[in-house]
Amino acid sequence: MSLILRKLCHYTWNWTSLGDSRIHELWILGKPVQIVAITTTYLYFVLKLGPQLMKNRKAFDIKMLMMVYNVLQIVLNAYIVYGCYSLLTESWVSWKCFPMEYSNSLHSRKALDLGQIFFLLKVFDLFDTVFFILRKSYRQVTFLHLYHHTCMLVGIWGGIQFVCGGESLWIGLVNATVHTIMFTYYFFAAYDPRWKDNLTAKKILTQLQLVQFLFFFLKFSYSFIQMDCDYPKIISYLFATQNLFMFCLFLDFYYKAYIRQKKNKE
Repeated sequence: MSLILRKLCHYTWNWTSLGDSRIHELWILGKPVQIVAITTTYLYFVLKLGPQLMKNRKAFDIKMLMMVYNVLQIVLNAYIVYGCYSLLTESWVSWKCFPMEYSNSLHSRKALDLGQIFFLLKVFDLFDTVFFILRKSYRQVTFLHLYHHTCMLVGIWGGIQFVCGGESLWIGLVNATVHTIMFTYYFFAAYDPRWKDNLTAKKILTQLQLVQFLFFFLKFSYSFIQMDCDYPKIISYLFATQNLFMFCLFLDFYYKAYIRQKKNKE
């Protein structure tokens, strides 16, 4: 165990020798200790501490807080969409491949700034689960929910360490677009309970998620097989396989929630 801890400490403190050297000047992204602390705290709270604290308490009425949260999410995600779209269009070469650039050009610095905001937005997303706990809506804290939030957080952090720009801009553009639509729905669902029971809207949101994961799988698979694409092959491979896995998880959820359930009712 002591050997493992020593290796872990050595790896942590020598992190600056890995990845994009420009990232290490950003305090929130510079070392693995931050992401480990955030992820551990999140999982500990939603799986153990939160339910314990709420055990003998009534569910909180946080309608206004959730509405404010949703508005902030809409604004921030829309900003990410605008930023990624601007960066993609101002350096447009071909949809087939956006090469990764590690310079200190204005374009690259914009991508770094946008990446940092995008990561912080993924941290902000974790409050989704916190709100479930405060409202004692434990049935919504599923494996899929926790896995999705945790993997997005860790995946975005890891991706920014090595590829904050290039093909990665597609992730910000598409993911933030989907989230802008999602949080618009969540705002109306918090405002008017009738929206919460709108099955059609829920199905469309899940379909959007499926389209998103399928797009990422196809996009990064293509980047992987493109021999002349100056974007790390290992990153393309990891992004493609992870999004294929997410597609399968969400497809399973979609089938159980909307197709099998409908068949059972019939």
